[in-house]
Amino acid sequence: MTMLMFCSCTLNGFGPKTPLIPDASTGFNDTVINDNPQNPHGNNTSVVTNPNGNNVLLYHELTGVFKETVEDPNAPRIYLTFDDGPSKVSTPKILEILDDYGIKATFFVVGRTAEYYPDILRQTLAEGHLLANHGYSHVYSTIYASSSAFIQDIQSCNSVIANITGTTPKRILRFPAGSFAVELERNPAVRDSIRQYLRDNGWRYFDWTVSMGDSISSAPPPGALAYDLIAAIDRSVANGRKDIVVLAHDVDAKPWTPLDLPIVIEHCLNQGYVFRTLDTYP
Repeated sequence: MTMLMFCSCTLNGFGPKTPLIPDASTGFNDTVINDNPQNPHGNNTSVVTNPNGNNVLLYHELTGVFKETVEDPNAPRIYLTFDDGPSKVSTPKILEILDDYGIKATFFVVGRTAEYYPDILRQTLAEGHLLANHGYSHVYSTIYASSSAFIQDIQSCNSVIANITGTTPKRILRFPAGSFAVELERNPAVRDSIRQYLRDNGWRYFDWTVSMGDSISSAPPPGALAYDLIAAIDRSVANGRKDIVVLAHDVDAKPWTPLDLPIVIEHCLNQGYVFRTLDTYP
């Protein structure tokens, strides 16, 4: 099954530029549970997981209160996805941020990269995130030369994940460059053969609804990617979309991803959106 594609989009610590104060307009059921807490993150707005269920605790430094928020079962669902990792620096930073907010994400793993950082791959799985397949080589000219080359490449990636983690990965895939890759469109016979193989063998493949735009080659202004992505997510929600797949990357060549990620997460939480992994996608 495919998703829609396209759309796009530092500050110190994990707080947004403008403090976000949760209120009834977020769609949450808010209850003040502590009027004199210690801020666990040291930022204007902080979020920590409530172990008693799906609730989260939001702390606002200016008001000095925690608010317990209950997820709305009809809230928009955000699927954070990270391509091309694992990496030595960026992936651990992203994992730390996700842990701070109690959020799980989907990591589309490149097999040959995972072989360099097996401990980080195991850490990603151990922290409850979904490991998915992004091919072994990520070399478009090779993997899209024939359907057999593509099949061998994704099978090699699954073998790497299984050998490193000791678990069989779910058959969830993102095509390198997306299922609309130019190399595939130039050869519809190969494209159709690959898609038939995936259908016949129980694979699900996902593109994306919105993109963080973090694959750019030069550093953007602090917060620029985050606020573009927030605008894209909110437009999707306004247009009635309930399931929004976000494309981002966990590669060391793009250090701006973990810098802007907390801004996006805090906005989504304060809007009442919920985060999911792609194995729960309807």
